[in-house]
Amino acid sequence: MHCNFCNKEAVVNLRPFRVKLCSEHFLEHLTNRVKRTILRYKLIEEGEKILVATSGGKDSATLLHILHKLSNELNFKVYGFHLNVGINDFSEESEEVAVSLFKTLGIEYKVIRVNEIFGLSITEISKEVKRPICSICGLTKRYITNFVAVYSNLNKIATGHNLDDIFSYVVKSFISYLARRPHAYAWG
Repeated sequence: MHCNFCNKEAVVNLRPFRVKLCSEHFLEHLTNRVKRTILRYKLIEEGEKILVATSGGKDSATLLHILHKLSNELNFKVYGFHLNVGINDFSEESEEVAVSLFKTLGIEYKVIRVNEIFGLSITEISKEVKRPICSICGLTKRYITNFVAVYSNLNKIATGHNLDDIFSYVVKSFISYLARRPHAYAWG
């Protein structure tokens, strides 16, 4: 299978677009889609300062790369942010990846560690308040990321969530809602 635009081997087949793309043309396609979406919905205005929350995973790393690439063309500034939640070696490795990415791209960045703010890791906080770690982690990430953006006088926050993340959140929330109200759905 070859790329529709060159003779290189295609790495992806985008069936909805009826196109097969090599890695170079896939990145170009993805960047153009993000650019069109930003312009169409006026997600980022000229001169704005955008905080890109970067976990160190592929979704946020891709978002950071694309927004960094578009920042000169669309005249906005990107700032990197990583929140180390303190989950064993995983958080340390994620921080290393994020910081390396910020440095490689030459992006100003800030790293905050949850345990330096609260004196506890997310895992320890979860045990203290007797709530699931995902619940505590999500709430903490949103709060601290919003605080950093407001305190740093940045205009917007960009996160690398994908449709799977959103779907998972909606389904979990719906099931949790139903579990709290079983009587409302009973017959008779």
